[in-house]
Amino acid sequence: MTNERVVNLEPRNRKPTKATDGTGRFSRLPAAAVYDQNLSPQALRVLAALAVHADTQGFCYPSQSTLAKRLGKTRQTIQYHLKLLRDAGYVDIIPNKKSSGAWRHNFYQIHYPSPLEQETRDQMIESHTKNISLSQ
Repeated sequence: MTNERVVNLEPRNRKPTKATDGTGRFSRLPAAAVYDQNLSPQALRVLAALAVHADTQGFCYPSQSTLAKRLGKTRQTIQYHLKLLRDAGYVDIIPNKKSSGAWRHNFYQIHYPSPLEQETRDQMIESHTKNISLSQ
């Protein structure tokens, strides 16, 4: 007889998800946003939801209503957090009009570090690591 205990990690009372609800997809977030202590958890979730829709360059165009529905928030709440993300420099909000002049949903671009910025960062880390190992 063994003392094994089976633990069910499935959330209770959760409805099965559909393939169209965005599950199974990944999102890529700017690391700076993840560690930004001035960024609220709600704003980070909005950024993550945008990132689910983004292409490799960070462009996406989900409607605020779609984001609100997926995150269980109001459209006004989504709009508020999008402005916070814009003001923090993580997202550009690009207004979009129809040829008739009527407003459509916005385009968004998430700011990821460029390869050059990443290379410079990696060089700084390598240099810093060498300095630490030399001083010890």
